[in-house]
Amino acid sequence: METSQQTPKEPEVPAVQISPVESWHAPLNKVTLVSKILAGVVFVILPFVGFWLGQMYAPSSVAPVALPISEKVVDVVKKVTAEQVSWNIELANPTITDEDDFKKYQQVISANVTFSGGNLERYSLGFAYGCVASSTAPFIDKGKKILGIVNCYFALSDIQFVAYLQNERFIINRNEVSARDGSIETTVLLEM
Repeated sequence: METSQQTPKEPEVPAVQISPVESWHAPLNKVTLVSKILAGVVFVILPFVGFWLGQMYAPSSVAPVALPISEKVVDVVKKVTAEQVSWNIELANPTITDEDDFKKYQQVISANVTFSGGNLERYSLGFAYGCVASSTAPFIDKGKKILGIVNCYFALSDIQFVAYLQNERFIINRNEVSARDGSIETTVLLEM
C-alpha cells in the first residue's frame, strides 16, 4: 500500500486591489468632449476679444509733433531748377577704324545741365547711333518746357532724348520708336 504524502496547501488569500488615491484635480487632466469644445471656443474667440480690447483701450490717435526748423536748414533746402541744357555727343569707340563695323558709329550721349545759381552738372544718358542735337531755343509743348532735344536716326532706329521741365520737375526721357509698329517706348533717365 502506497501512502501518499500530501503537502498541505497554503490557504488562498484573496488579492486585494489597492487603488491609487486620486487628488482633487485629477478629473481636470482628462480629455473629454466638453474639454475639446471649450479649447476650440477659447482658441477661436480669444484673438477677437484681444483685438476688441485693444481697440477700446488704445489711445484714439497720436498727435503729430511739430519740430522747429532752423533757418540754416531752410537755406540748404533751396528750390533748384534746371535753366539750360547743352548736349555732349562723342564717339563711344574712337579707336575702331573699320567702316563696316557698326560699333564705330556708336555714340555716348551726355547732358550738361545748368541749374539756377550757375551750377553745371553732366549726366551720362547712354548710347545711341546717328545722333544730332537740336538747336531750337526752349519752347513749350503740351505743358512741358522743352530745354533740349537730341534726335538719333540710324538703320531704321529712331531714338530721341528730350530734356524738359514739367510741374516743377526736371526730366530727361529716352523715347524709342519701334520700326515694326511705330509704338513709342519711353524711359525716364533722369528726374529731379
